Amino acid sequence: DYLEDLEVADEVVLNFQKNKVAPTSVTHDPKGGKTKINIGLPIEYREGRILGVLHHEIGTHFLRKFNEKNQVWYKKRDKYELKSCIQTEEGFASINQLFEMVIYLPYMTLLIVLRRGEASVLV
Repeated sequence: DYLEDLEVADEVVLNFQKNKVAPTSVTHDPKGGKTKINIGLPIEYREGRILGVLHHEIGTHFLRKFNEKNQVWYKKRDKYELKSCIQTEEGFASINQLFEMVIYLPYMTLLIVLRRGEASVLV
């Protein structure tokens, strides 16, 4: 199991919903402290894509946020003059999701980065 392999199964709740716009999204419940992975029904991922989505949403976004809780700057980003890392994180997430694709095209990484406007991260 993906979440158990990452040792975060107790931190995450799977939430299956009909009629979702996005096939998968991740939200955080500040009161309960758990992260909710929202999965649209019916599941319509192509073969090899679901693991890429897990790498994107859990292996990148969730783990970055989960690990940040252990950092000295947690909830004090302004004090340490830390800027948002979402552009870089989204670039990494996009690359991570490609590792499990059935058909891997070497230039897809560059296309995703350029499409999302993170080209400045590479410069």
